[in-house]
Amino acid sequence: MIVKIAIIAITGAFLTAQLKNLKPEYGQVLLIGMGVFLFFFALSYLDAIKQMIEKITSMITIPKTYLAILMKMVGIAYVCEFASNLCKDAGCQTIGSQVEMIGKLSMLLIGIPVITSLTDTISSLF
Repeated sequence: MIVKIAIIAITGAFLTAQLKNLKPEYGQVLLIGMGVFLFFFALSYLDAIKQMIEKITSMITIPKTYLAILMKMVGIAYVCEFASNLCKDAGCQTIGSQVEMIGKLSMLLIGIPVITSLTDTISSLF
């Protein structure tokens, strides 16, 4: 399966490079279209990942909310990286950097309950 994706990505890269020389605006559209296509293809793996995580959480004793937070953080990281790379490829480095910053702040905000729990645990030891 990954070989098919690699072939599609390489073909898209070659087509984008050729179109950028002829019609730069079409090259940008194809670039963004390929990125979105590959992103949605990657989403097809989420069901299998979710099943594996549910299997792992049934075996461990930590609260499931911590794993849910962790998965949200991973999701935010992937979506922000994807959006940032698309913006940077389109020549909008500043917007891409802002997307990365907002993603980091979102992950920090989502992680606050874990940090709070950790500090409560540490303070109860002393």
